[in-house]
This record gives sequence, structure tokens and C-alpha cells, in this order.
Amino acid sequence: MTIGSHIMLLRKQKNISRLGKHISTSGDIIGRYERDAIMPSIEVIIKIADMLDISIDNLVGKSDLVLDQATFKRLEDINALPPEAKE
Repeated sequence: MTIGSHIMLLRKQKNISRLGKHISTSGDIIGRYERDAIMPSIEVIIKIADMLDISIDNLVGKSDLVLDQATFKRLEDINALPPEAKE
């Protein structure tokens, strides 16, 4: 699955009709991303992932594991614990 088709699928699943407005770009640009006419920059990918509440890895298709921001934050918090506390 391409980044564009994945953006479209996730946007529709989350019922977000005006993604462009939420990330400060136009709907036309989002449409071009979704049709794979252009590739979003890493900054835009970060904004889209944040808006869709998923990890960047999931958005770009590197991982099938869906981690929302709250779960990802929890993993970061666990990772920051001293080794004895992790057990």
C-alpha cells in the first residue's frame, strides 16, 4: 500500500473530511498526496500522523502495529524508567 492510499484509508476510517485544514494545507494538496501525485515532506507526514493519531511507521507502511499517541507515550515513559523499575 502506498503512503497516499494509506492516508486516504486512515482519513476515511477516522471520518476526517478536511485533513488539509487541520494540518494547514489545502484539500487539493491532500488529494494529490492520496493519489500519489506528490510525496509529502517529513514535516507533513508528522502532522498527518499526529492528526490521525497514529505512528509515522504505521502511516508510511513500515509497521502494521497500530500505536496511538497515548500508547506510544506510555512506551516512551516505560523506556525512560531505570532498569530495575522496568521489571
